[in-house]
Amino acid sequence: MSKNTSESLGDFLFHKIEHSDMMSGFIVGHLVLENLLLRGIERYDNKIGAYASKLKFSGITEMALQLEVINQKEKAVFDSINKIRNKFAHDLHYQPLRTDLLNIFKSAATAFSDMTDGLSQGVETLSDPNWTYEPGDYTLSDLFIQIAYDISEADDWV
Repeated sequence: MSKNTSESLGDFLFHKIEHSDMMSGFIVGHLVLENLLLRGIERYDNKIGAYASKLKFSGITEMALQLEVINQKEKAVFDSINKIRNKFAHDLHYQPLRTDLLNIFKSAATAFSDMTDGLSQGVETLSDPNWTYEPGDYTLSDLFIQIAYDISEADDWV
């Protein structure tokens, strides 16, 4: 995401994901998180950040862990998100199970702060066995927004 936009990162995530199908919303959220992890690594060291930008997501999260940009619990959530992203990449008809998403939300709720209650609301929403994702559902955007709040700095949001 360009820093030259007047739209905040939170608004960007909400608007891009809220009306998207599951795959599009998930991939946008994944890309934003990857971008924020790279910014965190770059803040640690510009040269390491340039190297990190050439890595796969799993390498980026491992580097972010080693540099203490994220902790082990946060990395576990990123690994779970990446696992679903990879399934979308290899199967265009893939639809994650509600229980898989619920497990990510539960892990995220223990790893990240929940400033706007989006993670706890997501756990509650996804606990309903009748839940299905439909465009306009804010559950998915809340996951990525809450994580993004935790791993970013103020200048990442403008």
